[in-house]
Amino acid sequence: METDYMEQKYKAIPNFEMVKNAMSSKLTDKQVKEVRSAINCAVVDNKENIFIDLMAYTPNQVRTLSDVLNRKGYQDVKIMMANDVASYMTIGLSLLE
Repeated sequence: METDYMEQKYKAIPNFEMVKNAMSSKLTDKQVKEVRSAINCAVVDNKENIFIDLMAYTPNQVRTLSDVLNRKGYQDVKIMMANDVASYMTIGLSLLE
């Protein structure tokens, strides 16, 4: 009985893999494909803004994506927050003429 209680109690401690994944700043292959697809679709549809849903991103991944986009020349990158959590990102494609 005591053993069952302790096992239940210890299950509340997250395993290392969960913590490591949550702290990761690396973008997944799926995230990179989604961003690339959103950019390509916006170009084909001649849109001025791209919206990226960030709800599945960790805070470190959001920073990484923002940094990567800035390094690639996307200057109008904005992160929209909801309740102190990154909700979505806008990327402006307006070209200076």
